Amino acid sequence: MKSDPRDQSNHNCLLKQLISNFGQRLKSVVLFGSQARGEAMDTSDHNLFLVIDSLLEGPIRYLKNVRLVLGG
Repeated sequence: MKSDPRDQSNHNCLLKQLISNFGQRLKSVVLFGSQARGEAMDTSDHNLFLVIDSLLEGPIRYLKNVRLVLGG
């Protein structure tokens, strides 16, 4: 299955938002699941593994920030 260029654009937009929100603390982002395999449907979610350094403000605030970035 070929990947849709719109998917790549959405992933790039999401990555830019994460970088904007977390800056240098964002060490790694791994996309996995159907989105990464190019098998996503319109209803598919994004499965992300984030490595963030120095949770200075507490983990709950960071989780809320991730949720905001993802549009939740």
